[in-house]
Amino acid sequence: MTLNILFMTITIKRKQQTYEQFMHDELMKQIIEESKQKQVSLGDFTRNTF
Repeated sequence: MTLNILFMTITIKRKQQTYEQFMHDELMKQIIEESKQKQVSLGDFTRNTF
């Protein structure tokens, strides 16, 4: 993405993920999703009872 503001150019590039970083992120997403499913199935979620 390139922005031109007052005669200045700012270029922003996304950092490329390595395979290891990608696999780590996918594993974390899977673990979080499994944890959410367990909480829902056990009814272990907080409710505001004010």
